[in-house]
Amino acid sequence: MRARAGVWAAALVVAGCVGAGVGMGSAWAQDVVTPWATEPAPSPAPVATTPTDPGVPMQVVPVLVQPGDPRVVPPPAPSRRRGPQVGLGLGYRVPMLSPGGKKVGEALQAYGYDEGGLGFLFETQIDLVWRYSREIDVGARAGYAMNFWDPTSGDADAAELSLDVAEVGALVRMHPSRRVPFAFQFGAGVLLATTTLRGEHDSELVPFVRAELRVVMSTARVSPWVSFGYTLASWGDALGPGVDLPLGGLGIEAGFRFGENR
Repeated sequence: MRARAGVWAAALVVAGCVGAGVGMGSAWAQDVVTPWATEPAPSPAPVATTPTDPGVPMQVVPVLVQPGDPRVVPPPAPSRRRGPQVGLGLGYRVPMLSPGGKKVGEALQAYGYDEGGLGFLFETQIDLVWRYSREIDVGARAGYAMNFWDPTSGDADAAELSLDVAEVGALVRMHPSRRVPFAFQFGAGVLLATTTLRGEHDSELVPFVRAELRVVMSTARVSPWVSFGYTLASWGDALGPGVDLPLGGLGIEAGFRFGENR
């Protein structure tokens, strides 16, 4: 009997230990494992709305734009009519300072004319130019020059000799800058030279080239100007074989310009 009682007592002790272990394992599972398994998943991050959403107003963010940014397109400049400029001038030309001038002067003296030789050609001119670019004007020029030579007193065979020169040509005026008062001018064209002696006329078409320095005194719409130039032109054999008549030389002119200063 004692032996059977001891067996049952041992069985109860073992059963109690097993029950206690199972209870402790269940408690650990509830305290450690279960929270991980039952914790709710985090909610997704809110999505930022964009200005395309119908409920969100459009926001304008100022942006600092630097000069020369290719994203910036300047407005077109207003159209402006560029009118012509008109120049009127008077002056004189010194043919003696052109090639062959001294030789012709000596020939005129030999024919019995004034000792002054060729003297001066008094001239007048008008030019019309348009602005081609910021630095260049193009246009045309027309002019007239004349002079006459009286015979030396006491020479009955000599008669008054006159020279008339009409010219027309094209010109190009180059401005180093619109802010400076001077420009370089180049021209070319033809001269119609006519000599008159004892009522007889002799005419010839002569090409010419000219270079000038023009100085404008003002920036007003009507402004005075002065120019210094040199014309190269010669009438071959005008006074005899081998005696050419110079029609160019150093020239000085002054006048007024009418038109907008651009």
